[in-house]
Amino acid sequence: MSIEQENPESGREQRRRTPALLLGALPFAIAGSLVISSAGLSPVTAATAPQQSAAAAIVDQRPDVAKGVIAPGAIKDVDFTALVPTIKVTLPPKPKPKPVVKVTTYKAPSTYVAPKTTTTKTTTTTKTTTTTTTKTTTSYTAYCSSPKAPYLTGGDAKAMLSAANKERARIGARPLTWSSNLASAALKWSQTMLAKDMKTTTLIDGLSHNPYRPGAENVAVVYRSIGYSASAAISKMHKNYMYSNGHCKNIMNPAYRYMGVGVAHSSDGATWYSTQNFT
Repeated sequence: MSIEQENPESGREQRRRTPALLLGALPFAIAGSLVISSAGLSPVTAATAPQQSAAAAIVDQRPDVAKGVIAPGAIKDVDFTALVPTIKVTLPPKPKPKPVVKVTTYKAPSTYVAPKTTTTKTTTTTKTTTTTTTKTTTSYTAYCSSPKAPYLTGGDAKAMLSAANKERARIGARPLTWSSNLASAALKWSQTMLAKDMKTTTLIDGLSHNPYRPGAENVAVVYRSIGYSASAAISKMHKNYMYSNGHCKNIMNPAYRYMGVGVAHSSDGATWYSTQNFT
């Protein structure tokens, strides 16, 4: 039974709106008052009137002075810049100079000279491209979750090593090397399981793991009342190993380099035990 977990739908993105504060510059009209002080000008009063008349009469008698009114005060006290308006004169843009067109008249040579002929040599180079194909390695755990049909094997215990290496080649894992020490430990444990089974009337009740196993371990048993041949029993156990996830992982694990196998069977050929050790 497999449990599929669905990732919860991601929450809706919450958008935050930041209020915008707009500051408007309020124009202020500042009225400026121009105050002209005429400290040098005195108002005309009745007391000063006779003096002005006398001054005017004297001026009238001078032939080299134009007739007019002379006001009290000095000319340096008058601000002429406030009285004369500023005149802005805009001159038309300076015309761009007309482009100068230079005309060259072709003059034929008096004697015809044939052009030189140049010979170009073209060399073609052929480049050889080497394509390297990289084999994709599949994860052994992924492979064992859905293995392909196991290879058929048969013969003796070493036939399981040959079958295991064929399986490992499917995922690009390096082949295992036979270990005599592991094979000896595996054979002793297979014989121990068979002896336990033969002491009882219960079928295939001797299957268990070696508490002193020298490495990773697979154990299996097959039984048939009419008996198995060695080739049929070993093929059956290899198939069962490959279709069992945990046993398949031991066979396919790329970290392991060595393997040893031991097989034991009853005298009638009905019961077969096998042990596989890996390091």
